[in-house]
Amino acid sequence: MNKYTFNYNGFTFQRVNKNYARRAYKNGLTVVICPCNLKPFTPWHPEHDINRKSREQFIIDEIGIVNDFNNLVNSFEYYNCPNSETGKYAAYYIPVMYYGRIDGVFSEYDYSYMKR
Repeated sequence: MNKYTFNYNGFTFQRVNKNYARRAYKNGLTVVICPCNLKPFTPWHPEHDINRKSREQFIIDEIGIVNDFNNLVNSFEYYNCPNSETGKYAAYYIPVMYYGRIDGVFSEYDYSYMKR
């Protein structure tokens, strides 16, 4: 997985792996999904925001959350990742906020992205 960071509308987005995106989705955070060879936040808008809170009527239990994330990703990849030009799989991005301390620079999820 390539490490990418993008800035868009004052937010910094960092690429994460699928397991990290699944955990973020399970905890109710917003995850941005995009085909792997396309850059998110371009004029063509190949990205989509997925959030569990907006799909609560479909979720039953913890197993349903995992299945819901997998179904969303499978549907996205089927329709948006058909060839090698766009990429054969999805890439996941989360908004992060960097802050510095004496012992280094750290990042955490930027919760203000969910309030927009």
